[in-house]
Amino acid sequence: MRKTATLAVFIILLAAAVPGYADLKTITFQNILAQSPSSWLFFQGYKVNIGWKMGNATGQEKMDVVVLKEGVLVKTLVSGMLNKYANMGNPNDSYWYNEYWWTLGPADVGCHIQVQVKVQGSSLRIQCHIFNIYPFLNVQKNGVYSYARLDTPPAGATLLLGTNYDIRWSAMAAPSAWPSGKVNLKLMANVNGNIIHVGDIASVAISFEGCPVSGRYTWNVATLTNVTHPGKKPDGKNGINYRIRLTGDSSTYDSDDFKIGKLLVPYPVEKVKVNK
Repeated sequence: MRKTATLAVFIILLAAAVPGYADLKTITFQNILAQSPSSWLFFQGYKVNIGWKMGNATGQEKMDVVVLKEGVLVKTLVSGMLNKYANMGNPNDSYWYNEYWWTLGPADVGCHIQVQVKVQGSSLRIQCHIFNIYPFLNVQKNGVYSYARLDTPPAGATLLLGTNYDIRWSAMAAPSAWPSGKVNLKLMANVNGNIIHVGDIASVAISFEGCPVSGRYTWNVATLTNVTHPGKKPDGKNGINYRIRLTGDSSTYDSDDFKIGKLLVPYPVEKVKVNK
């Protein structure tokens, strides 16, 4: 998947009953924004074309295009922009048209975002449905690209045999990258630089509803299926460096190495009777 792409987002500005704009109507949407919001996928690095048309306009109306998060203005994309094009070469078209290209940067990543187009000097303003902008997760580690990454366990951690531990990951919110709809978690052993499969931890369905898309599996440490190297299975004292491998469709990602230790249970202290 390319890091940049073009999404055509056309905001048609027709408007409301405002003095001086009597025949303006409301903003509606075409192309991707006319579809269900759940089908929108916006990623860092994309170029978004925001376009609109205005009826009963003179071409002198000044337009502001702004970004809202949680309904609060966080960014002005352009201020005082004039409509550029009259009728688009069609003499029967009475609308004025304009557009603005928005390149999504790291600071734009977030949730509950809307684009708002408004006319200066009037109360006319409208915004699109709420959408999210995701980081472009096509990460590389040890020369392998992946649409997901493991966020836990961290390097050098020690997991305790028989206890519960949350394995967490983040994934790119593109269903097309995950046709199986799941990720697979496997336990690997690093034996003198040779990475060998010890056993399977779990297969977990991916949910694309969150922002950002993330997942979690609570693992009872050392519980495995499909064990291929029984001698490398964690016993809490073998000192082996382990790692978790996340796989799924075209993605593979290894965590950093960690240890699996044994929970130490203190011996009961015998009470000593003191003769008085």
